[in-house]
This record gives sequence, structure tokens and C-alpha cells, in this order.
Amino acid sequence: MFVKIYEYHIDKDKEVFFLNIQEKAVQIYKEYLRCDVMYLKSINDETMWLEISRFSSQEEYLIGIQKVNNEPVIIELYEQFESCLVPEKQNIRESDFVMKLQL
Repeated sequence: MFVKIYEYHIDKDKEVFFLNIQEKAVQIYKEYLRCDVMYLKSINDETMWLEISRFSSQEEYLIGIQKVNNEPVIIELYEQFESCLVPEKQNIRESDFVMKLQL
């Protein structure tokens, strides 16, 4: 299983808008990819979020993400997502993993 993890900071006043954007984006992802996505909000930092996406394989992800990125609405949704980021914390950390054990 291939896992992508994103870490970013969302403005507290824009959380509902952010979650609505993510619901729309995941619908598009699921048209092209078999995936599970979860969003975690930090208890210790009220603006920090983790997005964890699981895919059956990295190869399937790479093929599907090309199709997702060709969807014009994805560009619009990404721009809306960027507007939710905390202005002084615009960086987005991205990490890739391969699941080795799930109990």
C-alpha cells in the first residue's frame, strides 16, 4: 500500500470551507483512484492538519493522479485550498510511504 501524508496549517476561521473543498476534491480523486483519505487536526496546534491518503500502489497512484490533475476543477479547488492556509505558514510538507505492516 502506498501512503501520502501532507502537513499544513489551516486558518481557524476557514476550517468549514476547507473541509468542503476537501470533500469535493476527494470525490474527483475517487473517480480515478481507489483511495482512503483522512484529515486529522492537531490537539496541540490549532492550525496544524495532517492529510493521510492511502492507495493500493504507487504505480496506480501515479497513473490516476495524472488524470486527476487534468480535471479543470481540481486547479480551482487547489487555489481555494491555498486561500485557507495560515498566511505566515504557507508551506505544505509532503511525504511518501509504503505500508509494511498493518495490524
